[in-house]
Amino acid sequence: MSHRPQLDGLRFFAFLAVFIYHVKEQYLPWGWAGVQFFFALSGFLITRILVRGETGVIGADLKRFYLRRTLRIFPLYYALVAWVALTQHLDHKIWHVLYLVNVRGYFDRSLDLLLGHFWTLCVEEQFYLLYPLLLLFTPARHRFALLFILIAGSKAFQAYAHARMFMPHARILLPYCGEDLLWGCVAGLIDLRTQPGRHQGKLCILAGAAFLVLAWNLHQTTRPPGPHELWSVSLFGSGSALVVFGAWRSTDRWIIGPLSWAPLAYLGRISYGLYAFHYPILLGHWVNEIPYGFLIPRPYGELALTIGLAAASWRFFEGPINRLKDRVAPLPSNNLETAFGRHPVACGEGA
Repeated sequence: MSHRPQLDGLRFFAFLAVFIYHVKEQYLPWGWAGVQFFFALSGFLITRILVRGETGVIGADLKRFYLRRTLRIFPLYYALVAWVALTQHLDHKIWHVLYLVNVRGYFDRSLDLLLGHFWTLCVEEQFYLLYPLLLLFTPARHRFALLFILIAGSKAFQAYAHARMFMPHARILLPYCGEDLLWGCVAGLIDLRTQPGRHQGKLCILAGAAFLVLAWNLHQTTRPPGPHELWSVSLFGSGSALVVFGAWRSTDRWIIGPLSWAPLAYLGRISYGLYAFHYPILLGHWVNEIPYGFLIPRPYGELALTIGLAAASWRFFEGPINRLKDRVAPLPSNNLETAFGRHPVACGEGA
């Protein structure tokens, strides 16, 4: 199977959860967990891309990976940073340019109003920079060990953060939330090393959903947050990875069919733009300047505007640039990135 659009459907639902959470938190108090799902999805897909694309020449493999990621991620990210900087006040511009706004946000204990959600894109870019080096320089037989060592390191950082760092601000740092990405990486490596089972997809989705429900209940009952929260972090990450893995391997038409519905799959394919545009649209002054009566009532108008901008961005901006990847950094013949729709991205793009 060359493309599995059910992941596109899942990607859109993850965005929608984040959107509703940002519109009115009480409508969907767990909506922030859509970010954890995006992270797990990124780890899953990026691990498959890296391993399937190995040629044995590490330098060439890394160069190709970084070029393709740059063409996919940078254009829209920097276009939005420039747009906000020119039309509204934007603090810490250099930190945005360097993909370090999450680090600055930790020390300031606050994020920029319109691009505060870009901390997730910074986390992913930092992960994309470091993870390929660690994975490709590690012999194949030791890669599971590498991933579990990294997960253990993330748990140790989380424990240290709760004891000695500013919380909850440390959650936006890669060593803290990187566990979500790493569980996706584990799922990706398992998929490459094992054969599909008949009911495996459905069972993994059910198990993942159970993990996520348990994680939410644990999160709700452990207030104020503290070291005990570490268990819910692992459950959110592993549960999201199980759902992704299950959807990837599922052959059940009752699962694949709804998630692969063409309009839903399309919205998932443009989810990088949806995620990138939604926060400035929700909080920017330009929406208020549209004459009354010419915009669908909130928040439906903002959602419609977000979808319209993301669709236009993909059609006229991101898509043409994305197609350059095959010219400047063609895939080796053994790589099946088409299995991911050639545009894996976590929070819309990544993975």
